[in-house]
Amino acid sequence: LTHVYNREKAEEFLQNELNRGTRYKTNFSIILVEPENSKNETDSPEKSADRLILADLAGLIKKNIRRTDIVGRWDDEKLIIVLPETNLKQACKAAEKIRNLIISHSFPVTCSFGIASYEESDDKDSLLARAGNALAEAINCGGGKVGYTGIMD
Repeated sequence: LTHVYNREKAEEFLQNELNRGTRYKTNFSIILVEPENSKNETDSPEKSADRLILADLAGLIKKNIRRTDIVGRWDDEKLIIVLPETNLKQACKAAEKIRNLIISHSFPVTCSFGIASYEESDDKDSLLARAGNALAEAINCGGGKVGYTGIMD
């Protein structure tokens, strides 16, 4: 439905970037994207509408990132963007660009973003945990925000 990679494939790309980062000391970042104001607990017509919104959102993101970046479905309500050769500052710019596009396209939802950039001590779980914490902080600050962990260059 979303025309982006499924979680399994997104995790494969993430692991490949972790391997490259470890071996070649390259930068990369991830962005977790969570639409807000669209959560329905039951499988109802509203839930189907939420899936269509997520598909539209994924399409908008895909059209506005680099060809080397990867967008994948992370779970029922989240997307992940893997940005090779991207530091924290660049990832924040990319997330802000997407956030502003969502606002200008009058989507029926807002989105919060959680960003983490690779650090030498990271494994997949630690990187995702930091992005998840940044996302939670963005949501706790009222939603529709970009949160990140780490120090800006």
